[in-house]
Amino acid sequence: LHNPQKNISKILKNTDIFFLFSDYEGVPNVLLEAQSYGIPIIAKKVGGIPECIQENYSGYFLKYNSIKENSEYILNLLKKKKFIKKRNLNKIKNNLTKFNPKNAVNDVIKVYEK
Repeated sequence: LHNPQKNISKILKNTDIFFLFSDYEGVPNVLLEAQSYGIPIIAKKVGGIPECIQENYSGYFLKYNSIKENSEYILNLLKKKKFIKKRNLNKIKNNLTKFNPKNAVNDVIKVYEK
């Protein structure tokens, strides 16, 4: 666990897993940053998180309402040999193109045009 950092890339380069357990999120930029380093993510399925993650590839969603069941789920993920392996960045970048600034602005314009 880290305090806020100015240069997050140094930390992300040395990160094996990224956890985000917020109960609410808009577009979680921190997950976009983590994925740009191929880091597997475990998060709650809330807010904009499902749009950011390729389920069962770049990230995994908590499935249960209890801490005990989610803890067991996370431990089982960690036991898989390939779980901590860095993800293919080209596959992730394909999914994340919808978050580039130009596409985001175009999406907002489409909403206003309706």
